[in-house]
Amino acid sequence: ERQYLGLLAEKRVDGVIIAPIDEQAGGVERALPRGVPAVYVANAPKDTRASFVIIDNVRGGLLATEHLIQAGYRTVGFIGSPEDSATMEARLAGYRRAMAEHGLPVLDRYIQLGNFRQQTGYEIIRRLIRDGDRPRAVFAENDLLALGVLQGVKECGLSVPGDLAVVGFDDIPFASFPEVQLSTVAQPKYEMGHRAVEVLLEHLAAVDAPPRHILLEPKLVVRRSSV
Repeated sequence: ERQYLGLLAEKRVDGVIIAPIDEQAGGVERALPRGVPAVYVANAPKDTRASFVIIDNVRGGLLATEHLIQAGYRTVGFIGSPEDSATMEARLAGYRRAMAEHGLPVLDRYIQLGNFRQQTGYEIIRRLIRDGDRPRAVFAENDLLALGVLQGVKECGLSVPGDLAVVGFDDIPFASFPEVQLSTVAQPKYEMGHRAVEVLLEHLAAVDAPPRHILLEPKLVVRRSSV
């Protein structure tokens, strides 16, 4: 990530829109020359003072978890990425809020963290099933984790959503495939990109333009994996 930012700096770009992986703003922003504005999109480092356009991840986590609760599931687990991820923390906060608002307990053993890979969701759900203590539904922080959960459930001889309901996050193309039909929380990708360009143009037009922090509304997409 920093290598590519350095390359853009060498090409003397006027500004940068970046969907960062690095959770620390310093590493990203030191790679750009002073005075080159950056706008974060889809994800923003925890400590940044720069502009960003992201979705309301807390709201997204709440939507996903509320959907499962309203569908009748009372034991809902959360599978997420590493603890230092601001995105994960926000989506987990939404999960916790939904459970609390419906008077349901949040059990530590049903909150499982790993990394972003599909294999992580697969391994976690197989371990919970093998141990004989699994939730009735799972909110996975992203769709790759959710796809791993679907695979693990089916390989254990169980059905989705009959034995375990699943909701993901991001609405990647695979989520709508007929053999997958994953319920998920969709991000307004087009609007996110459009607004990020608008904000960057504001900074290019006025160097003293104040930073903009824009939260967009996520949307729940209900498919076969949860109903």
